[in-house]
Amino acid sequence: MNHYVLGMGLILALTTPTTAHHSWATNYRTAEPQIEITGIITQIEWKNPHVRMQMTVDADKPSAKSWSIESTSVAQLSRMDVTPNLMKVGQTVKVAGYAGIQSSTSVYMMHLLLPDNREVIFNYDASPRWPGEHIGDTGKLAGSIVEPDIRKRPSSIFAVWNTIYGDPKSHAAAAQKIAAAINPVIANKAAAKTTVVADVLPSAETYCAPKALPLAMGNPYPIQFEKSGKDVLLKLEENDLVRTIHISATHDDSSAKLNIMGYSTGLWIGEGEKKLVVTTTKIDNKTLGARTRLTETFELSADRNRLDYTSTLSDPDKPSAPATTSKYWQYSPGATIQLYNCSL
Repeated sequence: MNHYVLGMGLILALTTPTTAHHSWATNYRTAEPQIEITGIITQIEWKNPHVRMQMTVDADKPSAKSWSIESTSVAQLSRMDVTPNLMKVGQTVKVAGYAGIQSSTSVYMMHLLLPDNREVIFNYDASPRWPGEHIGDTGKLAGSIVEPDIRKRPSSIFAVWNTIYGDPKSHAAAAQKIAAAINPVIANKAAAKTTVVADVLPSAETYCAPKALPLAMGNPYPIQFEKSGKDVLLKLEENDLVRTIHISATHDDSSAKLNIMGYSTGLWIGEGEKKLVVTTTKIDNKTLGARTRLTETFELSADRNRLDYTSTLSDPDKPSAPATTSKYWQYSPGATIQLYNCSL
């Protein structure tokens, strides 16, 4: 599995089989077999962008060491029905995952074996490692929860829409294309299958800092459309961002100030609020020209189960052709937008 997390010093892990907001090639030995350690949990931190734990291995021996454990986001785990109450400080557990490179006592956790021998799956594309009962519904993130009755699916774009993990048209590859659209260097290095660390935003190493457009639209977490008077609100779960889209046939940004979400106007196409074309300018992103225009189309699919998306970046000050990308989100009954609660 290749996972690309965009923004905050955009880091794309292009060559590794797991998911994280950090550079896998730098931090973890993902090309090697997973290791197993057994120890006592001494600390649990259940926050985005990664859950973390501390464990003491060989606690009753002179060789006792404290290990740092890292895993995926709360946003992903909560949708897999993996919750913090499954484990407690003081428990003796077994952890399997990828050994750290920078530290000999760190591991990226893919699996955890509880004292009662139940296994907790910590990544959407991980399969059970040990026999017996396991916790972690990976199918939910892969789009297995579908409303079978088309009449109960959204009749407009106003709903919560989910990224389908593992599908390159919705997840990692789609996000990478959005990044490459604003920075061709990313596309070239991606083709060469090297890890890319591109300084595409201010606060490049601040992973909890909001992303600017268009990178914000490449995030792997749910989005939601809501009405607000005559305006449309587009809520992005990652970093609790909200875009305001002013419904208008004209785009007048003369009084708008630079903003990471820019100034957006939208126009409905056809009937039933099923297709919205959005124009955004005044985007505060250092890699974009001052007159860059982002044009996006959000369209409900014919089966009312998908929200199809295209985005085009154009800059009249640059001779290159406009860069167009696409992805989709899927409807999942009962899905909600959660507070991101990010902490490093």
